[in-house]
Amino acid sequence: MSAWNYEDNWDLKAGGIQLFTTVRTKEYGEHKFFNVFYPVSGGQSISLIFHNDSGASKVLWVDFNILENS
Repeated sequence: MSAWNYEDNWDLKAGGIQLFTTVRTKEYGEHKFFNVFYPVSGGQSISLIFHNDSGASKVLWVDFNILENS
């Protein structure tokens, strides 16, 4: 994020199932890794929901990695 605030957080859903909730954000340039694998079928939606509870103006970047079973 271009601006960090302790109030901001995010949720992660896959296929309508809540996987993570109110995960705290990191400061600019920091990474957050979750080394748990969750199967997602083709066509299933993945939603990263950012809660800008601080109300501060910012830019958010997300790198999302997927392992593909070929």
